[in-house]
Amino acid sequence: MAKSNEPKKPQGHAKHSMREQAEKYIAARANRGKSKASGANLRSDRTVDRYKGDLARAAESIQHEYGIKRLKDIMQIQAQAYIDQRLKEGIRIRTIQGYAKALELLPNVAELIVPSRATDSHDKPTSTRAYTLEQIKEIQKFLASPKSQLATQIILESGCRAQDLASLRLNSENLITNARLSKLHSDRFAGREEWVKINFIGKGGHEYVSTISPGTARSLEQYRLNNPRDFRERQQENVVTKQHYDIPAGKVLSTQWSRAADQSLGLKRGLHGLRHFFAQERLKDMQRAGMVWEKALECVSQQMGHYRASEVKTYLR
Repeated sequence: MAKSNEPKKPQGHAKHSMREQAEKYIAARANRGKSKASGANLRSDRTVDRYKGDLARAAESIQHEYGIKRLKDIMQIQAQAYIDQRLKEGIRIRTIQGYAKALELLPNVAELIVPSRATDSHDKPTSTRAYTLEQIKEIQKFLASPKSQLATQIILESGCRAQDLASLRLNSENLITNARLSKLHSDRFAGREEWVKINFIGKGGHEYVSTISPGTARSLEQYRLNNPRDFRERQQENVVTKQHYDIPAGKVLSTQWSRAADQSLGLKRGLHGLRHFFAQERLKDMQRAGMVWEKALECVSQQMGHYRASEVKTYLR
């Protein structure tokens, strides 16, 4: 019987199924409550579960294609081939990005090439999520309290997430220790040099700095807490944030905003639209000041707590 000229597929040995290996691998790397700068990527139960599922599905597919039985034997070329195949199948880019992030945790897989979500025709809303300034001011009138009005004004001026608002600190009191400080643009606050710098802790424990107007900063001071309190977001109770100001944040604030938007203008649009407004207006300001597009995009992304400038393109639709 003639021998086949086809190369043998690597087999390896494994005591557990690929899915079991993936779940154990992610569980071992869960490091709840720590910052991403410390090496922690998985900070909440929901994130851990999502990564387990994404890595398991990707690894099982790669095993079926290449005969690999051990998770640690998956290489860069196989991981990228899996991503490329998913793209050809027309799967949403946001889903593929989840697979890529999970695979990138493996020892032999570096950063994978995945298009920006802004290029995905299936991921584009039929209408913009950004509000006009007039709409924002009208909705703010219907908010439950001055605290809620102030909280949304801070998001409007800084571009922070609703959940990140709980971690707000003055930059003058709490200098950040982000490992990526050397990569930040020194002129990312162009046009707002006289504004007050404030710190936030974003997704994955990523610390970032933005600004609020002096007037908003003065209003904020009246809500400073003598003793910081613990803040826990819904469905993320294992992650504790020290809150230094008595203002609403996270899901509580988002719910208040959605109710006010419906009552005032009949809009079924969430609080995240303020981040869209910030991104679009801040980019316009920087370009009007003479900053080139790519640099302006990077500066705005850094103010909004993103690692990649391409992420901001999502807010421009």
